[in-house]
Amino acid sequence: MSLIVAQQLSHTYGQGERAYKALKQIDLTIAAGEFVALVGPSGSGKSTLLSILGALTQPTTGTLRIDGIDVVALNDEERARFRREYVGFVFQQFHLMPYLTALENVMLPLVMTSMPKKEQKEKAQMALEKVGLAEKGHRLPEQLSGGEQERVAIARAIVNEPPLLLADEPTGALDVANGDRVMALLTDLNQEGHTVVMVTHNQAYEPLAHRVIPLQDGAIVLAKQRPGEGS
Repeated sequence: MSLIVAQQLSHTYGQGERAYKALKQIDLTIAAGEFVALVGPSGSGKSTLLSILGALTQPTTGTLRIDGIDVVALNDEERARFRREYVGFVFQQFHLMPYLTALENVMLPLVMTSMPKKEQKEKAQMALEKVGLAEKGHRLPEQLSGGEQERVAIARAIVNEPPLLLADEPTGALDVANGDRVMALLTDLNQEGHTVVMVTHNQAYEPLAHRVIPLQDGAIVLAKQRPGEGS
């Protein structure tokens, strides 16, 4: 079953002589439960596409349906609710609040819900347990390693149990060992049912994806599958 169906997605930054076409008529379908890697040189449109899939950026033209929802047609309030319910974001920069503990950072997506505070804490603790940080919920970000901070960010992304995880260079700020741990965690989450779309420059992680989609100059070039996929 398709979770994401994008047709003729384009995005242009600026106007007139300063206009820059970041995406050019992207057609893309991603199945529920799939792990997709978006690859390509800087400026190829990967992060712009990820931002549109996460309802952070509106396309200039084209359509986008996620789980049957017409994302482009949503108003600002509906888009915010859609992001809370459907999407978990993982970025290269961890974007943790420095004055909040790891547990409190993970609870942030639940603040705008009607969930009781006790249940918020329980769900946040469960998310920390899933990423292997059950004993470090009381620590501030500065008391955690880079790899631990990224795992806190992943716990925050999954605390609402969203069907879609969007990861933009999740290992870019980490050493190899911590990068491998984060990728193993994303693979486990995918196997548990989360659809994962990841931007990466690291070719070593491409084999972990079910499908590798290269972009260049804002367009998709020949997409690659792992050996045996689709056969």
